[in-house]
Amino acid sequence: MLMKTSIRLKGIPFKKPILMLSAIFCMLALFSACKKKTQPPVQKKEIEYNITSVVNATNTKTGSTATGTLTATYKKSTKKLAYNLRFNDIEPGSINLHLGTATELGTLIANIKKDGAKYSSPSIGTLDLNEDGEKALLEDKVYLNIVSTKFPAGEIRGQLLLKK
Repeated sequence: MLMKTSIRLKGIPFKKPILMLSAIFCMLALFSACKKKTQPPVQKKEIEYNITSVVNATNTKTGSTATGTLTATYKKSTKKLAYNLRFNDIEPGSINLHLGTATELGTLIANIKKDGAKYSSPSIGTLDLNEDGEKALLEDKVYLNIVSTKFPAGEIRGQLLLKK
């Protein structure tokens, strides 16, 4: 009489090797599917501020009929202020940004450069701000001062204001 013998692998009957291999394959597939995928690094959103200014003689009390408008964008990551300044009825000797309000004489932050021998409207360019300039700008404590030979302390001024 023949005896049936079965091979035991640590207590598991080895009668159905295909079933056992299938189970191992399924477990491997299950564990490999649960691997944590690496995420790409999160991009920080660029912080950009829009700025406007109405420039006139209201705060200088010069009686000048000159006017101007400034539109600008400030990027916090580069500390660059990109501006577009338009003015009329004035021949500027210098155009500057100052710390403070348009009703007071403030500390100079930056000079807007001429496009050649004299300023022309529109004046378009960029300025680099330091940390103090950035802080003041974000707190609405920077003003634009347009100086002429007639009014060396400033013929027209305008407060730079963040658009919120």
